[in-house]
Amino acid sequence: MELVVDFSKLESKKELWRVLKLLHLKPYKITIVEDRDSRTNRQNRFYWGTVVNTLAAHTGYTADEMHELIKTKFLGTDLCVQSTGEVIRIPRSTAILNTKEFGEFLEEVIAWAVTDMGCYIPHPGELIIQNS
Repeated sequence: MELVVDFSKLESKKELWRVLKLLHLKPYKITIVEDRDSRTNRQNRFYWGTVVNTLAAHTGYTADEMHELIKTKFLGTDLCVQSTGEVIRIPRSTAILNTKEFGEFLEEVIAWAVTDMGCYIPHPGELIIQNS
């Protein structure tokens, strides 16, 4: 069962209490996570179908290699190996981004593609006409 509770609203808290009272006397696992809009399927299709594939074709990397490179560059976190002092960049997953964050991520990647990679990535719905 999944229940979204807005703790700023009394009715929502009452609903949570009503559900808890209905549970049988067995062990239950309850996980509390922030309710947020994850990236949309449309954003994900655009990312993989246009952004990643265009950059992969431009660079010669596979789509998976390009995805890892993008994640590391734009979502990476530097970690220091304490025993050696070596700094390693660890990529975070794009799946953790909400709709707004994923949109901002896409814009950053598209801007980088043009300015640093010399690769134009069309926005959704933009018509690209190829000269034969």
